[in-house]
Amino acid sequence: MNFHKIDHKALLVWRIRLCLCALVPSFLSALFFSPNSLIWVIITMVWITAFLILFLWYYPLKYRKLSYAANGDVLVINCGVIYTRRKSILIKNIQYISLVTLPLHKVFGLCAVFFHAAGGYIYLPCIRQGDALLLQEMLTPCKGGDDRV
Repeated sequence: MNFHKIDHKALLVWRIRLCLCALVPSFLSALFFSPNSLIWVIITMVWITAFLILFLWYYPLKYRKLSYAANGDVLVINCGVIYTRRKSILIKNIQYISLVTLPLHKVFGLCAVFFHAAGGYIYLPCIRQGDALLLQEMLTPCKGGDDRV
């Protein structure tokens, strides 16, 4: 099985989203607490530490481990940060595929893909729109029966 990595722009998208989310705690701590107070120092140190862990460690590891492969029978997604998880779904069990493009994804030509089956779904974030459309075409069930194009 030939595994494909997600687009390298995914790491950039995740980091930009993190920076935008980091504005909220910094704004709130500046709004409600004096910069000379102990509580302001504690809150600021906590969110800066969380930001640095996510920015420098979590997202790069997540990007490095995220890959996917599809053959005639099964779709497999490798993901995880601390340990690698392998999610798989039989292609014949896929009921439909959803492509989701958020505004930040659209800027970089990326989208997320949800593979829906009875009882749940698996999710593949930040792949190129062309690859997502190809996966959707390849894995979507035909209307006439179980035959695939």
